Amino acid sequence: MEAEKLRDRYDFILGFVALVVSLSAFKTELQAINFTFGTYSYNLGEYFLIVISGFLVCLYFYSIEKVSRNYSFGRYRLFSVILVMAEVLLIFLIASPVILLLVHLGFWIYSLLGDIPNENLKTATATLQIFALVINIVLSVLVFIKYNRQRKEKQLKDLEEDEIKDLEVAERLLKDNYYSQSILESFKVLETHLYKKLTEKNVRVFRGRMNDLIKASLDHGIVTDDDLPLLNDIRGMRNSAAHLDTTYTREHAEMAIKFIKGLIKNNTRV
Repeated sequence: MEAEKLRDRYDFILGFVALVVSLSAFKTELQAINFTFGTYSYNLGEYFLIVISGFLVCLYFYSIEKVSRNYSFGRYRLFSVILVMAEVLLIFLIASPVILLLVHLGFWIYSLLGDIPNENLKTATATLQIFALVINIVLSVLVFIKYNRQRKEKQLKDLEEDEIKDLEVAERLLKDNYYSQSILESFKVLETHLYKKLTEKNVRVFRGRMNDLIKASLDHGIVTDDDLPLLNDIRGMRNSAAHLDTTYTREHAEMAIKFIKGLIKNNTRV
């Protein structure tokens, strides 16, 4: 899900950059389209240059965050902050044409009110520019907060459904005497559950890195030191069943399911 979201961002940014590059053939025409804003004027070419520079900064931030996932230092919250900065800046840039249009409309209406002194126009220009900047920043932050909250709620719902579905599969495999396969499914439930609880606590950790999941879960009280022996047993059985084709007994599969169901029950009370 997270990878798909970032891929959509890359596609949008690269698509916009490609569009602007293609418009470079009309550089003279773009520079001829001027906007007057009190005593300040700029052309469409300059605006595109600023916007494309902003999008490239977003792309750079996204790339830093993505690359950090391949290294141990990628768990630091600094990279979450970088991702937030990229998201907010992206929203800011997307909203900027509408905000600028409204500001120019406001300035045009003000200038039609009568014979306004040049000093008043300068004051109005500065006021509207500051107002537009503040409004765009506030709007971008609010949109990001709302979007991020909705994204997290959907992510947790999807993880909850995966957890329930995989647990049902593990129990069905146990009932059908497929013990090694049941242990593999139980491990998936364990991984999903730890990742879900850490996501609820806004902990930066990556699904599929069991060492990091266990360490972070210990740090945040999702599992305890008493859970580690059984947790490591399940992890070891999963590795053996997946890579060495080891055969396990009903007792092993039952132990794995019992431990995971107990862990889920305990964390539900918190």
